[in-house]
Amino acid sequence: MVPDQTGDLNQLKELYEESAEEPIPDKILDVMEGVGIDWRSELIDRHVKLNGLKHETRGIRDASESLNTILTKEKKNPQGQLTEHFLFRDDSREILIQLLEIVPPGTKDSFRMRLLQRGCDLFAMEAEIQRVDGCAKFDFTPAIRLFI
Repeated sequence: MVPDQTGDLNQLKELYEESAEEPIPDKILDVMEGVGIDWRSELIDRHVKLNGLKHETRGIRDASESLNTILTKEKKNPQGQLTEHFLFRDDSREILIQLLEIVPPGTKDSFRMRLLQRGCDLFAMEAEIQRVDGCAKFDFTPAIRLFI
């Protein structure tokens, strides 16, 4: 039995090892949890070392793919009308802001940062840029498109 990132014990075969080369920043895991993707309960605690054991991993690119699947999922009825879409969620704007606030350290200015600021001004909402290590390989394109 090994602990997951929430502290619960699980069988090793039920968990994923977080990629050492592409770890998933906590801010990304927080956004994922907000949309119902609880990877912390599926990832081995970061303090547990498998010492050479090969185990299936998850990294930032996997997190990007999983979260973007939720952001881009659509369902239509037989008449072609959207019946399910991320933007139909009551908290969609807040989730997009949380995601777009995340930028790599050292980012001085970017389209995403300007878009976020103008969108927050328009919606009378607050945003605070979060400089987060390890987020550069995350694909923010679906979130940007939805925010526009």
